Amino acid sequence: MKSRLSKLAIIVLLGTVVLSAQMKEHKAPARSHDIEVNQPAPPPPLPIEGLTAQQAEQIKKLHMSLQKTVLPLQNKIGELEASLRTEATKDAPSLAVLDKIIEEIGSNKTAIKKAEMRCQQDIRKVLSEDQRAAFDACPPHHNDMQRPPQCDGMKHPPMPKPDMPEVR
Repeated sequence: MKSRLSKLAIIVLLGTVVLSAQMKEHKAPARSHDIEVNQPAPPPPLPIEGLTAQQAEQIKKLHMSLQKTVLPLQNKIGELEASLRTEATKDAPSLAVLDKIIEEIGSNKTAIKKAEMRCQQDIRKVLSEDQRAAFDACPPHHNDMQRPPQCDGMKHPPMPKPDMPEVR
């Protein structure tokens, strides 16, 4: 009787170990929409032929400078959106406070767009006339899920399609 119980316990223990090992092997891959929204994306490769090493270095510095400017603003927007949700779900929310938070979110988004446009114009200054034409035909798309058709065949890979249903 004792040997049967010990054999049964060993079989159950081994089965548990095997199943847990199999579960670890078949762990689901992370989805693209599970990534934190405010995480800065690396700059996409530029679809410009004939960049010199000096131009590439200058563009890299401009992108880094842009990220240093934009990241704190994106973090602030995240904080403001959280406080907006908090304020909006109170029993008696103050419309004046809600308006103030919304205005601050808008001013931060405006500051981000201005910084992006400044960076784009600074990159254009670094490029030759032919490179500028290619750059203008296919500007970098930081948050877009699809590239415009004129960018097909360029150096960078296609953007992944979201796993979300279409909204109509």
